[in-house]
Amino acid sequence: MRFALIAFVVMSAPCFAQSFGEEDEFTFDPRKRRDPFTFTQLEQVTRPNPGPVIQEKLQHVLHKAEQAFMEGRYGEAASLSRSALAGAATQLTQDSSEVCARLMRLETAAVRMEGRASAEREFKRAGVRVSGVVVRDGKTLAIVNSRIVARGELLPLGSDDAIVEEVHADHIVLSFRGYRMTATLSRD
Repeated sequence: MRFALIAFVVMSAPCFAQSFGEEDEFTFDPRKRRDPFTFTQLEQVTRPNPGPVIQEKLQHVLHKAEQAFMEGRYGEAASLSRSALAGAATQLTQDSSEVCARLMRLETAAVRMEGRASAEREFKRAGVRVSGVVVRDGKTLAIVNSRIVARGELLPLGSDDAIVEEVHADHIVLSFRGYRMTATLSRD
């Protein structure tokens, strides 16, 4: 019975708090009489609104993450965005939702750009050298790293493979790790 009453009080006033310890479960009047039918008065709990503080912190992190992104430090931008979103997840307010959406988009873009930059580094390290383009039987072929390749063929590049997507007179386009890379015809 006591639990049903407690649940009723808490559910009927969700923005109020009351403590129901072992010793303070009933109201005492000034003459120290115990009243078993009345609970202690509900007091409104005032908590500071964390919205402006969170908003300001998120704006600061967003600025740092955007700056890192623009300077090409994509891993740092993604890490800053990820940590800010994880820290703010429990304290989100209506005002901070726009900043959080921008942080999520920035994290996605930073991860994508970091993947692209990593693929470009590996592509350059592989040393793709186009030494010639040949038209044979109506089919355009390229001589890449001393191999003759056509459109759609796999080209081994170290531990990864690239797919020849296009062959042009002065360059070829390869798909490497899901990104389009261009290798130009060397003139030497």
